[in-house]
Amino acid sequence: MIRALYNNVRGWLRRQRTFYRLRREYRAFLNNPSPYRDMKAQELLRQGFLDSKGKSLLWAHNLQKKRTPHRKGPISSTCFPSLDETTAAAALSQLRTNGVYVFPWRMPEEWVREAIKAAEQLKVVSRDDESDVQFPFSIAPKCATYWHGSDVAEIPQFSDLVNDLGIREIIGRYLECEPVFDLVAAWWSFPSGAASSKSAQLYHFDMDRVRWLKVFVYLTDVGLDNGPHAFIQGSHRTIGSKVMHDGRYSDDEVFRMYPKQDEIILTGPAGTVFIEDTLGFHKGLPVQSGKRFVFEYEYSINSFGYPY
Repeated sequence: MIRALYNNVRGWLRRQRTFYRLRREYRAFLNNPSPYRDMKAQELLRQGFLDSKGKSLLWAHNLQKKRTPHRKGPISSTCFPSLDETTAAAALSQLRTNGVYVFPWRMPEEWVREAIKAAEQLKVVSRDDESDVQFPFSIAPKCATYWHGSDVAEIPQFSDLVNDLGIREIIGRYLECEPVFDLVAAWWSFPSGAASSKSAQLYHFDMDRVRWLKVFVYLTDVGLDNGPHAFIQGSHRTIGSKVMHDGRYSDDEVFRMYPKQDEIILTGPAGTVFIEDTLGFHKGLPVQSGKRFVFEYEYSINSFGYPY
């Protein structure tokens, strides 16, 4: 009994120290918001989230809202000309409730073709072996995924989507802060057998920033055999009170926390676009046949966290 009490007090003190260090580091960052070059902020962010059952993110988000509140603007999209206030309201409602929203329109076939054509001329690197560098148009895959570098952001089709004001306005309204462009990523997935942890094919939650949204685009047709994205709807709202550790989670672990019916498998033809709060549990299913090409970009409320 005494040992249990001792361990409880020790754990409580450790959690208090973590939260104190996080608050001190975050306030210093807000006074001088320059990007990090090391993992200190990232480690504090993740540990603080676990120790506080998610409350640390709410605290940090509220501080940023006071400094850079989002000021509502018009919904005007060049990528999706039919996007209006009604659709934006539906998107926000689904994002807040479920954590994911799939746009009812797709990027045009020509847009997809031109984006792939440009991407195929850029080098990709194996997720498992940095020395395995190839070109997508002639790739002989040796692992589950090959990733593009930051030069993929220069592809005009991707740049146009990242800068679309209508989508950005939806993101700003969700974040309740002025959105800060954070990163782009693109990767090709291939059949590889068992699920790969390095390729994010096991359930996990992101924690690179205080608050963020990611936009995903399928550049290839994605059916059940092509490695569709999976997400646990609603988990973004309650995950802080449920998770006990960082890292990957098995399906059994996840479905002990959330019912199986909360899982959504996102299939769709090339050009499918969806927004997701990846604080919720998500993963990419292993590719069984064909290949999958995905483009992703992120907006956040600030750059506190991972040193991109």
